Amino acid sequence: MDKIDLAELSGYQEDFETLNKFQRPYLLPSLGAIILALCGFLLFIAEMQASHFQRGQQAGFLDTVWFDFVSTLKSVGVSGSLISCLPAIVFFGSLAAFATTMFIMSRVTPVSCISGQRMEKYWNATPDQPGDREIVYVDRTSRTYFRRVFSSTSGPRTAIGP
Repeated sequence: MDKIDLAELSGYQEDFETLNKFQRPYLLPSLGAIILALCGFLLFIAEMQASHFQRGQQAGFLDTVWFDFVSTLKSVGVSGSLISCLPAIVFFGSLAAFATTMFIMSRVTPVSCISGQRMEKYWNATPDQPGDREIVYVDRTSRTYFRRVFSSTSGPRTAIGP
């Protein structure tokens, strides 16, 4: 993919409608993957907490979460060795699903809402933040563009858009 400098797009307008339409199909899969990753992390912490639980001791919230999780899975016939691996499987599987969603999103070429034409893709030669990898999508027919940061190596994030 070629690079483009945003200065070359003087006279072009940012197309936030197409950006929103482009991002919408990836919202639920990526949000679902993040929620599942957090659940896997919570289960991992609950398992670690419950491993220190001793009889006669008051069960805390995380102990109860783990004990309920184990009893539910055992009632449907899941083996004990698989149950102890599930938090890691859920966590890392969800991270892999999120990364896959972002990878697919970076490969897709959107269609402009204004002209109905496929947009051209370029790497941004001059991103706002150093270390950002940003793709600029350009529709020369309607003289519009939008940009999307796909990875960042350092620094705080600033919002792009209105």
